[in-house]
Amino acid sequence: MEFVLALKQASLEDPCAKMSDDALERLRNPPRGPINIDSPGIRHSISMYLALEHASRDAYNRICRS
Repeated sequence: MEFVLALKQASLEDPCAKMSDDALERLRNPPRGPINIDSPGIRHSISMYLALEHASRDAYNRICRS
């Protein structure tokens, strides 16, 4: 129950979060358009993550180790 109460009281202005002004701005005003990902490695990683959405944990772990 303590965790639930902490979540209810959480705030972006919490000084313990130590978030930069830029990070807070991005959270409050995220990009509205499509994101351009130029790195083939990042595109591949995202594709694998999405492909494993309904896979077993074992399949996920084997991919991570590869």
